[in-house]
Amino acid sequence: MTDYWKNYPDIADFLRDVEALILSILENGSFPLGKDIGMLVESGGKMLRPALVFVGGEFGLYRNQKRWTKKQKDKLLHIAAAIELLHTATLIHDDILDRASHRRGIPTLHQRLGTTNAILAGDW
Repeated sequence: MTDYWKNYPDIADFLRDVEALILSILENGSFPLGKDIGMLVESGGKMLRPALVFVGGEFGLYRNQKRWTKKQKDKLLHIAAAIELLHTATLIHDDILDRASHRRGIPTLHQRLGTTNAILAGDW
C-alpha cells in the first residue's frame, strides 16, 4: 500500500489489515502462485476499493455505535479483501492483453511466470 492514505489513519490501518489478510490467504500454501500474486498486492497500489468498503462500513454503523464490533470488522475485512483480490485478478489479465512488461515498478506476472501461469493466477 502506498502512503496515499497517510492523512486518514483509520483508513490506512484498515487497509494494512486488509493487505495482511490477503497475504495470509495467498501464502497459506494452498495455491502455488499465491506468493507471486502477493508480490503484486504488496507493490504499492492505492487500494481504493477496500477503502470504499471502509467508508461504507462507517456509514453502516448504528446510530449510537462509535466503533465496529470484532465480527463487523472481520466481515468488512473479508469483503474488502475479496474485492481487492478480484481487482488484482483483472489487473493480471489486463497486463497480458496489453502486453505490459511492468506494473507498479515490478515485472508483470506473465513476464515472470509465463502467460499460461499468469492466466491461471488471474482465474484463481
